[in-house]
Amino acid sequence: MRIGVNLVQYTDVQGIEIFAINMLHAAISDHTNDTFVLFVNDKSQKIFASLAAHNVVFVESPRGVLSRMRLLLLQQWWLAVSCKKNYIDILWCPSVAMPLWYKYKVVTIHDCADVRFPEEVSSFEAKIYLFLVHLSVKWRSLRVVTVSQFSQSEIAAVYSMLCNHIVVLSEGVPAIPAASENDRIWVEQKLGKKRKYFLYIGNIRPRKNIKNLLDAFALFIQKYPDISLVLAGKIDTTFFDVAAYSRCIHIENAVIQIGFVSDIEKSALYRGSIGFLFPSLYEGFGLPVLEAQSIGIPVLTSNVASLPEISGNGAIYVNPLDVKDIVRGIEIIFTDDAIRKTIIVAGYENIKRFSWSVGASQLMDVLHSTR
Repeated sequence: MRIGVNLVQYTDVQGIEIFAINMLHAAISDHTNDTFVLFVNDKSQKIFASLAAHNVVFVESPRGVLSRMRLLLLQQWWLAVSCKKNYIDILWCPSVAMPLWYKYKVVTIHDCADVRFPEEVSSFEAKIYLFLVHLSVKWRSLRVVTVSQFSQSEIAAVYSMLCNHIVVLSEGVPAIPAASENDRIWVEQKLGKKRKYFLYIGNIRPRKNIKNLLDAFALFIQKYPDISLVLAGKIDTTFFDVAAYSRCIHIENAVIQIGFVSDIEKSALYRGSIGFLFPSLYEGFGLPVLEAQSIGIPVLTSNVASLPEISGNGAIYVNPLDVKDIVRGIEIIFTDDAIRKTIIVAGYENIKRFSWSVGASQLMDVLHSTR
């Protein structure tokens, strides 16, 4: 079978790219009788270069400015035509970036954040595109796959689909590289040699609940003034200005934004932290939780959306809308060694439930049965 994969939209490595890389690596390795035709741009070809194998073909899109809108437009004409030229049996889209009118596709919907948090869809063009996505998913796609039972129920409600038409794939645990002495020195240089800190990794979109996290941390450091909060991820003030708000509530000396980090730097940050704080309002899955659990870092997360489903018993759960409850959870991780050890052990057990190979097998079953 010739399986096309739409990788035209991607220009850096975030959650969806990590999902696609790991799922494809397992699928390509385990299904050597299938040919995988990866449609890429010049940047995504580098991102996904590690997938090269005897049963993989890369097809690069016309070069040009890699703007979001241009890449979306490329998928509407170039990708649809290229699928026919390359005799594609079925096209897999790892996200809702897709050729809207091309029917022979399986679409991955990770969540319905665009509906639940419409304020995150800022441009008129994006709103129009997402409206067309809803039509395409319902009327011009052969199957839909997702990543959690929570997202399955969300998609069924938002798209008026039956749950049994939406297949849930198992995700796996992203590999976290070991941190060297040089990486630990990098952390010390960034944060200060003796600084103790909690860690957040992710973006600053409204659903991530950063304001409540900062408010909670402001209360926490009234009692524990020597502790810092490190936020790793792209520094973006589109929705919320972390630096300005930290100054407003007088915790600017305790909050450190360090921007985008590499996998090695992320590993060093995880390993040096007191705990990982992830009080998100809405997640379709929550890979960072599994990352932290996999290396024995205690996790605080929310009791909403997919997070209890994914985190299992390996986390302290809080109400993300209740600042005092977030403070309670942070203080438990900081002061209660017995509970801290319990959730670390439970985290190691929890990650055993997740497997990229199982997810890839589930995906391939869908692709093989669709055409």
